[in-house]
Amino acid sequence: MPGLTAADLLTRSPVIPVAVLDDPDHAVPLARALLAGGIGVIEITPRTPAALAAISAIAATVPGTVVGAGTVTTPGLTPPDAVAGQDWQRIEALAARATRAMADSRGG
Repeated sequence: MPGLTAADLLTRSPVIPVAVLDDPDHAVPLARALLAGGIGVIEITPRTPAALAAISAIAATVPGTVVGAGTVTTPGLTPPDAVAGQDWQRIEALAARATRAMADSRGG
């Protein structure tokens, strides 16, 4: 689902859980439980060696769940073609620009 916006993600799910997984075997059961509870979006933060495998496993095994890599602070850390099935990435630089834009709009 390339090209998803934040609004698209929030339309699919009222909240977006953020997970840091040390074991990729926990990814699919977690995503299935969230989906069963009405949460169809999950962000896997790439802080552990298991993150990329977790994203790939969810994308391949849990239809109906949108999965992405979150808090990508290093260019090239998880390029879209490096993670099979990744639907989106949250790039920290974009979050910083959005924060500055909100501050500017409030006059500060």
